[in-house]
Amino acid sequence: HKIGILPHGKVKNLEEHEAWTDEVEGVDLSREAAVVLDKGDILFFDSLLIHSSTRNRSKRWRRSYVCHYIRHDSKIEREDLKKKYSLE
Repeated sequence: HKIGILPHGKVKNLEEHEAWTDEVEGVDLSREAAVVLDKGDILFFDSLLIHSSTRNRSKRWRRSYVCHYIRHDSKIEREDLKKKYSLE
């Protein structure tokens, strides 16, 4: 995650990944580390961390919740992202 955004291309392993997904190009997969989660576990990581999961072979949905932090002094171009919500 410390080297920034890397180039992406179409996914190659269609047995483990959906055809509509992209993958980071030129990654050394020998350094890959599996993170096994149990039911109810949660994982937080930086969006620049190279991450993936294998094909969901269960009959259940795989759920995710994505949250983005934007500093108060960031320049925001999109109008829909400028709306502020009270936390009270």
